[in-house]
Amino acid sequence: MRTPVLFAFCVFAITANAQFASDFEDWNDTLPALWGGQKTNISLDNVQQAIFNPHGGTLAVRLMNDTMTNKRLTTQPYPVDSGTVYYYNFWVRGHGDVHVSIFDERSAPGGIGTYSTYVTIADDVVWQEVSASILCTHTSLIGEYIIGVRNTVGPEHLVIDDVNIASNPLGVPTEDPIRTRVFPNPTEDLLNVELGKAAGRTDYTLTDALGRTTLAGTISSDRASIDIRSCATGLYTLGLRGASGSTYLQVVVR
Repeated sequence: MRTPVLFAFCVFAITANAQFASDFEDWNDTLPALWGGQKTNISLDNVQQAIFNPHGGTLAVRLMNDTMTNKRLTTQPYPVDSGTVYYYNFWVRGHGDVHVSIFDERSAPGGIGTYSTYVTIADDVVWQEVSASILCTHTSLIGEYIIGVRNTVGPEHLVIDDVNIASNPLGVPTEDPIRTRVFPNPTEDLLNVELGKAAGRTDYTLTDALGRTTLAGTISSDRASIDIRSCATGLYTLGLRGASGSTYLQVVVR
């Protein structure tokens, strides 16, 4: 049984603000433009242009790392703010594991935050959309966004395209394009979700305060219940992405 925790809490729907975008169309010698920050530790020989079957445009990036040790490609420096959640969205095909994090000069080893849960990709041809959120805990003028890979398998390894990163400070209310209702909130077993304007498939992720994805799935109707009994007590972000747009809701598990 969970220990009761009291929160001073309001439910907010969050529409994230545009922060960073990369379609890998522009390259500087062996690296895509905007990438190759100081925290990059993947060999430059293992970062390649992918010409065949890009998700959009004419180029994507291929990352190769056939070891079980995470290797990362990071962006050039960007200002990041403490208390802000950064929402990553990109497309991947190939074979291997991929996840994301952030460098914000925090006291953790290397100044890098906790990584999101690995997503395993297993199709050389069909693109898969990947989304995750990371909480920034330290304001920095030289922050870097991170994509990490491991266990990649040729010939394609992991091909990544159309990276978009949006941000919003925790608890800042803005428009909810999906017009979502979640209840009860706080909850300890089931979270009911009603999608007022969503059309068709709506993907959801539930991430904890460190940006780690704890649950993910798809809602195929205008109402669904998510079983959160496996989640520890705390504050979470429920991300919903459908045809009407993206919405982020704060949820308390008690």
